[in-house]
Amino acid sequence: MPIGSTRATGVVATAVVLLLVLIGDLVRVEALAGRATAQDRETTKAELLAACPDRKIDLNTFRPGAMIDDSRGNLIVVASSKRTIAVCARQPFGSTSGVAEITEMGLRGRRRVLATTGGLGDDANYLGYGRTLPGIVKIELFLPDGTAVRTDTAAETFAFLVPLPRDQMPDLTAKVTDQHGTIVYEGPL
Repeated sequence: MPIGSTRATGVVATAVVLLLVLIGDLVRVEALAGRATAQDRETTKAELLAACPDRKIDLNTFRPGAMIDDSRGNLIVVASSKRTIAVCARQPFGSTSGVAEITEMGLRGRRRVLATTGGLGDDANYLGYGRTLPGIVKIELFLPDGTAVRTDTAAETFAFLVPLPRDQMPDLTAKVTDQHGTIVYEGPL
């Protein structure tokens, strides 16, 4: 195909249009994530979940939950329903999402107040998430040296950021507080 031909021009024009559409989608997700520290976090969470590729995350079924980011383009938003939790993970090169069945009954059956479900990591950070029992309003996580890990807790979910690569993740300890201010668990995550 000679440069300047009608066909070459058409191919280049199509490629430019596709690139603009892709950039537009990325800019939309980036703009939503940039609002994560704004006053209306709930709206931001709902918009980010709605923009995720997994269509199983129906906001009529799921309640937006915990949200955390690493200030490097990685962000996790968790949502909960009666039977499952869902996660939307946004990374610099795209979004991923998934749904995991983890219920209140499952936690109670294992005599747990919380359980981790998954996470994503890179060469600098690990972002994890999980589910809590109803009534849990605060989860504090600590590295082995006692350093606090950044966390968020909402809608029976939690998310956390460990400032270490995934392959260097240490065992964390947790301190879990309910809506009455009572510490209901303190021990290994």
